[in-house]
Amino acid sequence: MERGIPVEVVPGITAGIGAAASFLIPLTLREVSSSVIFITGSLARGSPLSGGEALPFSPGTTVVAYMSSRNALPLRRRLLEGGFPPHTPVAIVERATWEGERVYFTSLDEFPEVARDTKGPSLLVVGETVNHSRRFLQLIHHPAREEERKEAREPAFPVIPGEE
Repeated sequence: MERGIPVEVVPGITAGIGAAASFLIPLTLREVSSSVIFITGSLARGSPLSGGEALPFSPGTTVVAYMSSRNALPLRRRLLEGGFPPHTPVAIVERATWEGERVYFTSLDEFPEVARDTKGPSLLVVGETVNHSRRFLQLIHHPAREEERKEAREPAFPVIPGEE
């Protein structure tokens, strides 16, 4: 307690972990990604990303970028300069872990255009593991499981743009 103000620490998880869990995006996956890096998509007070600081990307890295939609172009440039190919899979998760959360699957090259459609706070998951989410979602939403899901009262995932 500092200056007489009571404080309570509530354990929880970061939005990056929650977003990945909500849409079944593995952050690491054997033979695909052996590391995950959490970065910010903007600097203090919303300043756009500037060059200069090295981002430690290597093959097999998954990157989670917070506050990423507003600075989509400089963030894409930094990721490309860091070694990610333009076709790298990207998931833009809007309102992660909140009611109304949505996911947009795209590529690193196209993500700034897709990010314009987001209305709420969003984060990115960048890397080959994103492609594995589509497989997991297809397994979970297989028509044979529809009755099972209704009985378990599992929430339905939002429609993924382009995959209706």
